[in-house]
Amino acid sequence: MVGMGPQCGNLDLVVVKRVIKIKWVFFLVFFWLFPSAADAFAPWPEKKDVPTDKVWTIIFNRELQAGSLSPEAVYVVDSAGNRVPVVITPTADKKGIVLDAIPDYRPGQRYTLYITNSLKSKTDANLKEPVKMEFVTLKAPCAVTGISLNQSTLSLTVGGAAGVLTATILPADADNQEVAWYSDNPAVASVSNGVVTPVGSGVTMITASSVSNPHCMANCKVTVADPAVTAITYRWKYRGWDYTWGPINWPTADRDAILRYYRNAPHPLFSRFTARTYVNTYTMDPYDDKFIADLVGRLSDYAESIGLRGSEVVDFVLSFVQGLPYTADNVTTPYNDYPRYPLETILENGGDCEDTALLAAVLLREMGYGTAILFVPGSAPTHAALGVLGSDTLPGTYYLYNGRRYYYTETTGSGWRVGQIPWVYSGVSAIVVPLWQETATTMRVITGEGETLVENDDHHFAAAEASAILPPLSDEDRSDVVAAGQE
Repeated sequence: MVGMGPQCGNLDLVVVKRVIKIKWVFFLVFFWLFPSAADAFAPWPEKKDVPTDKVWTIIFNRELQAGSLSPEAVYVVDSAGNRVPVVITPTADKKGIVLDAIPDYRPGQRYTLYITNSLKSKTDANLKEPVKMEFVTLKAPCAVTGISLNQSTLSLTVGGAAGVLTATILPADADNQEVAWYSDNPAVASVSNGVVTPVGSGVTMITASSVSNPHCMANCKVTVADPAVTAITYRWKYRGWDYTWGPINWPTADRDAILRYYRNAPHPLFSRFTARTYVNTYTMDPYDDKFIADLVGRLSDYAESIGLRGSEVVDFVLSFVQGLPYTADNVTTPYNDYPRYPLETILENGGDCEDTALLAAVLLREMGYGTAILFVPGSAPTHAALGVLGSDTLPGTYYLYNGRRYYYTETTGSGWRVGQIPWVYSGVSAIVVPLWQETATTMRVITGEGETLVENDDHHFAAAEASAILPPLSDEDRSDVVAAGQE
């Protein structure tokens, strides 16, 4: 028995099992004292985490007066002061009452039980002073419904500071706030209580999940860079599909050495009088020969592995170049005009029109195709594009040079096909500079049906100006061109 104070008696707790449900029953034991008119309620200690179906049993040391068992003698109110419907039943020996709320108490609510001195014993004695006891019911179980992280991506450096992820359980008052952490590649980054420690270069996914509901989870993509390695990822589209190559981990020292080599190499600027020197400088340097051959081999092998053949492989390689980000010289270099060597464009993962045209030209030349650089001086600044040698059965816009057709090919945006020219350059003359084919005796030529070979009878080309020859236009095409020109 636990003492409840000298005036009010003793308190005991037992569990009464019923047929339908289990009720928690508290026995409040009272001793009758001298009659008093006092109406101030003496407080009992507050009870917490009270079950919502609790039954209070109040025991007295004398038999109760039946007529005093009324809702005014014993009652319960909620936090708003509203009376709670209760059923008051005397015990079998008539020395106590059972107080049962109908319906059960609401979860997570505060109530007050009042016992007034209007309750009398059979001999007409009453309590010396009324009493009250506040109690708070157990809140309803609150399950986890979701989890979120403060970051969805995180970039770290090998040997650098750790990152910190903060998980938020939903709802905020869920009973179980515990979170489990997991890294799908601990060799890249480990995680403990949201602290992400970089281990090695690469990418890993950090997952935070609810312990009580593992189906609730959130992810953060963590990229760890190695200062000794420069990771480059190439992305492009071909026929509606997205392709990714990388990350390719270039040793930073090697990459920097290559870029220094090119920074110190000649960088002539374009002019219509030095166009041949310009093209030769950037496309005939032997320093990148091995790399260009390897790059072409990898792209061609992959294209053929997915069933591409002939001119489709050309389109695939072109789409790789077209997928490189366009970068302006005055933003990425200290110069307003800085032509890049093809390997520079690859290592810096981007360039402007002249850079991507030069890269595409040497890649296709390595594959055996006839290529040229097309300069459009009428634009400001001069625009550069790729010319691809094609037969008279190939549709599209081309430039005639020594009887050969070099079809206009745009390299600064995705989706442009061989022979497809932006309307702003339609009908504009261009300077055509074919690339040297030093050792090849034949060149591959794209046709309307695929490709063929022609004799490579010119090993040293000059630059020449040529007019664009447009394909025949349907009435619908003509309308589109006119409308575009009028805008």
